Amino acid sequence: MSLQSWRDLAVALLAFETLILSLIPLALLYLAVRGVIWSIRQVHFHAPRVQEFFRKMARTTDQIGQRVVAPLISARAGMAGVRRWLSVISSIDRIKERV
Repeated sequence: MSLQSWRDLAVALLAFETLILSLIPLALLYLAVRGVIWSIRQVHFHAPRVQEFFRKMARTTDQIGQRVVAPLISARAGMAGVRRWLSVISSIDRIKERV
């Protein structure tokens, strides 16, 4: 075989390798796009159930919080009323002492 035939064979082999090596990233890109599309479909399918679960948990947490905090708020309001009542009584006593 002459040098020109080896050259032609090397160019053909290089072109074949380039073609094969460029198809691998293309195939990986295709599979990645398909995977993303599948993931988006799964998210759209499961998102309403997950969202409803978290809404239910938020409602339950809010209800439990209201039950726990309501007595504390009423006690705090009662204490504020007592403080106000005591301040009014003490101010009346001070007015009487001045007069």
